[in-house]
Amino acid sequence: MVLVESGILKTYLEKACPVKQYNICNYKDNLPPVAWSFHWDANSPLQKTGGWDANRKEYNAIISDIFSRPKYYPFIAYKSLEATARQLVLYQVDGNYILPWAKFDEGTSPFTAIEKYFPHELNQLKTSRQNTKTFNIALIDATFFLTMIISSILSLLVFSQISDNKKEFIQVLIVVVIFILLNAIVTASLSSVNARFNSRVFWIFPFLNTIIIYKVAKQIFLTIKIK
Repeated sequence: MVLVESGILKTYLEKACPVKQYNICNYKDNLPPVAWSFHWDANSPLQKTGGWDANRKEYNAIISDIFSRPKYYPFIAYKSLEATARQLVLYQVDGNYILPWAKFDEGTSPFTAIEKYFPHELNQLKTSRQNTKTFNIALIDATFFLTMIISSILSLLVFSQISDNKKEFIQVLIVVVIFILLNAIVTASLSSVNARFNSRVFWIFPFLNTIIIYKVAKQIFLTIKIK
């Protein structure tokens, strides 16, 4: 729902609503500022008008109409690049967890869905560590950040000591960078900017650093052992 978060949808609706009778036109001045709120908030236009199935035809028509108009292309491209840049610098496990109001209480979409389809799981939802805010996410994020920085510095310092397969390591690094970049482009452009989309793949960097450090340490150990 990058169209919502970027403001493109509102711009489109301002011109389309006077001639097209979309249900979402009733909410064009109160669109959520972020995509996840449009998805999950019980008071979002999506939820108030019946959910995805009820709006599928209308939303597909809006998307098709927007992408059939070249005048929107530069704006879409700019917003996509901007969202990608914001996504790439996020490494936190979950950016929403630290928000005190980000809980799945009664009336929220997740609570309603579990109440409807898995009522026997409601107590577990209410007392979950995520909902009671008892995870030490700050410690996890800080540990990962320090691991990333320290391992990157060490791997850069010892990389020249690798005696073989140096070219292969560089190729792997290039592939990893491309993969993380593509992940950010796709998630930020087609969904929203969210820390968890980047953190689920960003761990590959310290993992690769660890392999490099281990390989050099092994070489040093074997050299000492031979002597």
